Amino acid sequence: MSDNQQNKLPNNKRLMTILIIVTTICIIFFILSLAFTCGTGGFKKEITIVQDGVTIDNMEIKALQIHPGESVDYQVWLNSKASGNYSLVMKFSETIDGGLKEFITVNIIDSNHNVVKDLDEILSGDPVEFVCGITADQPYIIDVKYEMPIQTGNEAMNTNASFNIEFVIQKV
Repeated sequence: MSDNQQNKLPNNKRLMTILIIVTTICIIFFILSLAFTCGTGGFKKEITIVQDGVTIDNMEIKALQIHPGESVDYQVWLNSKASGNYSLVMKFSETIDGGLKEFITVNIIDSNHNVVKDLDEILSGDPVEFVCGITADQPYIIDVKYEMPIQTGNEAMNTNASFNIEFVIQKV
């Protein structure tokens, strides 16, 4: 081997090592970002309830997109240090009308309730209200599922929905 070829080998090895390290770091960050944003049931929002007073928290849904036959699941975890019955009010308010609201069904489920309404109705109607029996130091889980019926036609193509959900929680 010539001196010139011997000098290239270490540089190629270094370049290959750097490429492997950078690729590995990118893969790790990608996996961690998926684990952070998506739980096993979809997206998750945790709310810690204050003991004396009213807890108010918000969840922003930006550009929700669903295709016919699909659904998106969100979980809301209510955490409290005190057991008891709590009033929960969920106020939905539209931020941008992307045309999807008339095609989506919202299913809000906890251990005692199952509220099913059209997203359009929830955004223009009364808030969703119910009482939750919460046990101290155990999460009270509310599932919020957005679904588009399979029979929905092409009119739902390229539409989305953006809205906020305000949670107002108070011990009763």
